[in-house]
Amino acid sequence: MFKKTLLAAALIGGMATSANATLVGSSSGPDDSFSISLSFLNTGPEDIVSMTVDGSSTALSLVWDDIFSNGGTADDPTIGGIDTSVLTFSWLAGGFASGDTYFFSLDPDTPTDSSFGAIVLDLLGTTITAIYGDGSTFSGTLIDDLAPGMGLVLEPNT
Repeated sequence: MFKKTLLAAALIGGMATSANATLVGSSSGPDDSFSISLSFLNTGPEDIVSMTVDGSSTALSLVWDDIFSNGGTADDPTIGGIDTSVLTFSWLAGGFASGDTYFFSLDPDTPTDSSFGAIVLDLLGTTITAIYGDGSTFSGTLIDDLAPGMGLVLEPNT
């Protein structure tokens, strides 16, 4: 009985850590805009140490051609994955702390067309994953924000 109780407490404690990992995100709008930017707010209690933006989960399997105009209150991250479907952002401890924001503009293309004119709506289904300093993770998907003139919003995966 003691082992079962200990195992249950460990599982609940592990779930609580993951449940605290939260990220708010959105894209620029409107949906048919060629000007694409993503913005994020760390609402979790821990620093974000890395984040991925995965375009392979979109209908067009988007490739991230270029990143520009980045900023926010978070430190500038190390960025990898240009010209691939998975962008990676890495921060040192304290670089993307709770309450910090980070935004960037990007130019998505398709694997077969490096001059593809993507619009905001083409990012539907993009998967965003954040890893926190305590090892917990957040994963979400960009879905359409139905408000007029808005772009996409990050919905947590369940």
